[in-house]
Amino acid sequence: MRILTALAAAAVMAMPASAVTIFSQNFDTVPRANNTTNVPGFTVTGGVDVISSGTAGVLCVGAAGRCLDLVGSPNVGSITSDPIAFNAGRVITVSFAVSGNPRAGTPADIFNFALGFTDPENIAVFTLISGFQGSYGSTGPGISTMGTYTESLVRNRPFVSYALSFVPTSAGSLFAAAHLWRCWPE
Repeated sequence: MRILTALAAAAVMAMPASAVTIFSQNFDTVPRANNTTNVPGFTVTGGVDVISSGTAGVLCVGAAGRCLDLVGSPNVGSITSDPIAFNAGRVITVSFAVSGNPRAGTPADIFNFALGFTDPENIAVFTLISGFQGSYGSTGPGISTMGTYTESLVRNRPFVSYALSFVPTSAGSLFAAAHLWRCWPE
């Protein structure tokens, strides 16, 4: 995956007549950098690049602002959000956008996404809204993680918006993680 924008970028708590954003990061205020571990709101493993739209032929979502390159220069990186607190009984929506690597001659990358909880949660409702292919997530008591979602991202795949929602029966906190596996032909 070449570019990741807004991972857990709109974790939204919906209330009866309104929605309140409890965490958002579009990376526009993060300084441009190669192979950095400094991305506010996230722990970075390895290194990621913070890219301005239009740099080296890369367009971020909406062809503006900044985005993350999990391929990094030169390392492949992963990001995990800091814990994001939520209240019981509210619909929590997590959304992000992912594209393929626009660099010529690159093979498909394997993208992994995981949503987990700081403490086990009772999830009353779980819904995949957009982007996810196949199944992901679950409901029930004692859920620590929704598991890992895996998808192959071909070169130049345009941005796809991913969104899911869930309703917890108690207050808690979540974390979202994204990782990339670079698959080179032998």
